[in-house]
Amino acid sequence: MTSDEHPLLRIETPAAQDLAGIAGVVFDLSFAADAVARLLAIPEKARDDNTLTRALWSSALIAYMRCFSEGVRYSLNPTIFSAIPAADVAHQFFRDLRNKHIAHPVNAFEDCGVGLLVPPDTTEVSGVGELLWFQVTPDEQKMKVFQSLTQHALQWANAERQRLTSVVIAEGRKLSKQELHNLKPLRLTPPVSVTKVRKGARSK
Repeated sequence: MTSDEHPLLRIETPAAQDLAGIAGVVFDLSFAADAVARLLAIPEKARDDNTLTRALWSSALIAYMRCFSEGVRYSLNPTIFSAIPAADVAHQFFRDLRNKHIAHPVNAFEDCGVGLLVPPDTTEVSGVGELLWFQVTPDEQKMKVFQSLTQHALQWANAERQRLTSVVIAEGRKLSKQELHNLKPLRLTPPVSVTKVRKGARSK
């Protein structure tokens, strides 16, 4: 869509800012939907690669919750699930799972104990052992519920993206030739610092 002859010109109306934000939401939700689909495609009894399984599930959940998190980007409101029975409870479960297990070691889905190794019939300590419990993924049914929520959110976000696209096109067509001439080419520069805050967009 860009070339030297037909560059994109930056427009910064509120609708354009929202469109930029919802494009990021669609990007994250598409990733989450693909990751959980790949995970569910692996037979349950064949998920012996904990690194792959954990990577797919953790990244899917984090990408999904980014879309509902407060920040400088457009954020979704859980009310988009209002027509789905018990979806609010499921969404809150995944929010808690992300906040209290995947992102921060808070709840009992992760635990570790230390024990002394004492051979039978002796009182001599010959070593120490660690017993670690970590839930890599929830059960199959919960992952399918997560997949359903993700697909619904993605469908909603794509519809909103189309609506905002129409609004921005209409705004652009109302600009005069001089106003169009004054618009600067759209360019994005990757930051060097991870602490640099990007220009904000309105949150929903």
